Amino acid sequence: MDNLKVEPIKPGDESGWDALRSVSRNGTIFHARKFFSYHTEKLPFSHLAVKDKGKLMAVITGGIINHRYISPCGASYGGAIHNENSLARVIEIYKAWVNYCRKEGYLGIDLTLAPLVYDRDFSQIDYYAAESVGFENILSPASSVIKVPRGREKRNWILSCESSARRAVRKAIKSGVKIKFNSPSQNFYKILVKNKARNESKPVHSESEIRWLCSNFPKEIFFLNAYLNNQEIAGLWLFKCNSQVILTFYIYNNYDFQEYRATDLLIYKAALLASEMKIPYLDLGVSEETIGGEQQPSLSLIRFKMKYASHLLLRPKLKINFKK
Repeated sequence: MDNLKVEPIKPGDESGWDALRSVSRNGTIFHARKFFSYHTEKLPFSHLAVKDKGKLMAVITGGIINHRYISPCGASYGGAIHNENSLARVIEIYKAWVNYCRKEGYLGIDLTLAPLVYDRDFSQIDYYAAESVGFENILSPASSVIKVPRGREKRNWILSCESSARRAVRKAIKSGVKIKFNSPSQNFYKILVKNKARNESKPVHSESEIRWLCSNFPKEIFFLNAYLNNQEIAGLWLFKCNSQVILTFYIYNNYDFQEYRATDLLIYKAALLASEMKIPYLDLGVSEETIGGEQQPSLSLIRFKMKYASHLLLRPKLKINFKK
């Protein structure tokens, strides 16, 4: 285990990176090599390879900002992707990463891990390993996650949703709201920007970046759009992150049509879509709003998502500082 070596990703490592992500227990689309190409601005990426006697055993995605190693950089989830089941081995990966960053003279590491359900084996082995080598937990945002129903479970899931959610779905259907599975529509970004502005925020992606991602990951990144009389009134931007989770990155709607409850119908349809794709979890994302210039939990949005029998799971954020 003392033979672990951490070094910057080299061109010769790229095929191994792709292969490792496809078999890893915890890799997501946010760890895909190609994913980082969508950024229109140049980011200080410094992705790392962890090798055991020359064999690639883990990849760490991230970059250097203000003399700290930030993982992820330009994505939602970071950390080491690997296919290890041994806690001792995973601890060695994180220990080797910490030692590398310390030797490089960085001030520390900031780490964001995916929620528990993203791990193939429903394990927090990476969280435990990080803490065991000195990472400390900081205030972590919470995702609202639905356990996707299958087969006969669908009726039980619908019944487990609050009555207000069931009424909203019925109203949307009765009002003639139609849901379409498609690529980005012509007007989606205008609706998204206007929706975000209500909470004093902006989309983290430009319209061109969203279109690039959908074009280059057509099987993993797509939209569900709601229409009323052929006019788009709401939508979900969905990521099939891995075999475990579909993530709703953006939930947006035109407030002029809020009475038709299109967002409720979209969440209902997204859960059924995940069921058809045999994906066990639908992550409705974190719920935050800007108050006084700071990000705070949006209790009203969390409450809305809980109507659909979702459960709060932490998106762990950790850090380690190095002494001079």
